[in-house]
Amino acid sequence: MKILRRQLLAVIPCVVIVSFILCIPNLLGQKPLKVLIIYDHEGTPGVVSRTQTEGGSEYNSARQWGTKAVNAAIEGALKAGATEILVTDGHGSKETILPDMLHKDALLIRGGPIAPYSMAHGATYPGVEAIMLVSFHARAGAPDAVLCHTITGNIENLWINDVLVGETGHVAAVAGALNIPIIFISGDRAVAKEARELLGNDLETAEVKWIEPGAAMMVTCLHPEKANDIIRKKAEEAVEKFKKGVFKPYPITKPTTVKVQLNVMGLHYWTYAELAVQIPGVKRLDPTTVSFTGDPLEVLNFVRVLAANLTGYKK
Repeated sequence: MKILRRQLLAVIPCVVIVSFILCIPNLLGQKPLKVLIIYDHEGTPGVVSRTQTEGGSEYNSARQWGTKAVNAAIEGALKAGATEILVTDGHGSKETILPDMLHKDALLIRGGPIAPYSMAHGATYPGVEAIMLVSFHARAGAPDAVLCHTITGNIENLWINDVLVGETGHVAAVAGALNIPIIFISGDRAVAKEARELLGNDLETAEVKWIEPGAAMMVTCLHPEKANDIIRKKAEEAVEKFKKGVFKPYPITKPTTVKVQLNVMGLHYWTYAELAVQIPGVKRLDPTTVSFTGDPLEVLNFVRVLAANLTGYKK
C-alpha cells in the first residue's frame, strides 16, 4: 500500500500540470475556431482573362498567384486566433490550388466538381464557424466587373427569395442556412461592392483589381505582393471582428425560392428548362426561366444540379 500511495502521489502532480496546460487556451480566451476559406479563381490578383482561368498560356502562373492569395488569408486568420483552417478549391474541376504551395497548417478540400452545394460544400463540415471568400468575382452582368458570371456562363440571372445574386449570394445563402456568417471577401472592386450590398458594411473586403468606367475591360491590378498584404490584413481584421460577435449569418427564410434565368442563345437552353420542370416542385415561368420552392438546402442544391447539367453544352 505504501508503494501504491507513493506512485499515486508521484502521478497526481503530473496530471494536474497536464490539465492546467490543456486549460491555458481557455484561460487566455483562445477558444478553438475553425475557419473555412472558399477559393474561386477569377478574383485572383493579376487574373484578367480566360487564358489564366481555363488552361491557357498563363494558367500555371495564375494558379501560383491564387495559391499565394489563399496563403495570405490563412496567415491573417491564424494571426487573429483561428485554430483550424479548411480550404475549399472551388474553381472549375476544383483542382486549381497548388497543394505543395499551400500553407502547411491548412486542410485542402479539392476535386469532386459535382459535390452538393458546389463550392459551398465545405460549409457542411463539422465545426465550421466562419467563412472567408478568396478570389471571387461579381455576378453575371455586373458593370465594370472582371470575368463576371454566375456559376456557369449559361446562367443569365439567379434570384434567391427575389434577391438578385451571384456566386457570393449563393454561398452566403448556403452558409446562412447552416447558421455560418461570411466575414471576408477578396476579388475585384465590383464583387466587393456586390458583397457589401448583400452582407452589410461590416464585411471585410480586399479589392485587388478594378475596371475604371469606360476602360473597355482594361483591368487595373495591384502588384500581387501588395494585394496579398491587403488580403492578409483584412483577413486578420475579419477574424478579430468575428470573435467580438460582429457578424451574423445571411438571413434565409423557409421555405426558400430560387429563380434561374438561362441565356437565350438557342433551343438547347430551353431544353434544359424542359428537363428542370420534370423535377417535382419545379415550375417553368417562361421559355428560359424556372423556379423551385422548398427547404433552403434542397433548393440551393437544385441550382448546383442545374448548373452542372448546363456545363455539358458547349456554345
